Amino acid sequence: MRDFSDDLFYPETDVETGCDACVTAGTIITTKHGHVAAEDLVPGMKVLTKDNGFAPVRAVRRLVFHDDLLSAHPELRPVVVPSGALGNDQKLCVSPGQKFLMADVHADLMFGSFEVLVAARHMIGHAKIDTDLETPSVNYVSVVLDSHQVMLCNGFWAETLYLEEHRQIVEPWTNGWTCGPGISADIIHHTRSARLVLKAHETALLSTGWGQLPKELLVYTEDMFHEAA
Repeated sequence: MRDFSDDLFYPETDVETGCDACVTAGTIITTKHGHVAAEDLVPGMKVLTKDNGFAPVRAVRRLVFHDDLLSAHPELRPVVVPSGALGNDQKLCVSPGQKFLMADVHADLMFGSFEVLVAARHMIGHAKIDTDLETPSVNYVSVVLDSHQVMLCNGFWAETLYLEEHRQIVEPWTNGWTCGPGISADIIHHTRSARLVLKAHETALLSTGWGQLPKELLVYTEDMFHEAA
């Protein structure tokens, strides 16, 4: 039985690859300014989060991986979640470490949390979710807020980037980053995840019947947008 006493802290970050929570360019993010492509986000914009309404973007990271790097490191290739695979209305293309918010009564029974975060790489092979082996290059975008949150990406709840103190050693803050005024790695250290993060074997326990969030929580609507505003 897994001990959840330490789950205030975020497990399984991909410090080695630096692409643990990334959406691809073209993903539409719901903001207070309307629908904005991920690559067009800038610090100061406010994105819609599930827990705290509109929250200001503190930093944006952009990474471009070309064919030579993807060939040498296939683990960096994006994962494609087809429309409808998780209750999502639109296709999602994300980094393998990007985590989605899922709701499942079985998760509540097994892990004590109705809503959990599940990594895209742990869902490969289920519901036609698979790695994109054809793309010659990929443009990844990560979003940093004051705290770890879930935001609407193509109408589906997905995590923002979680920053740990040791990340600045492996990945310099200046590498691919656009930061807001006065923002540095020294003042953004997340210590708590937005939800419980499932490990690979825990995700497998739920894979025979993916629980889906209620429609009103999954898909962005105009009413939801105006209420949050």
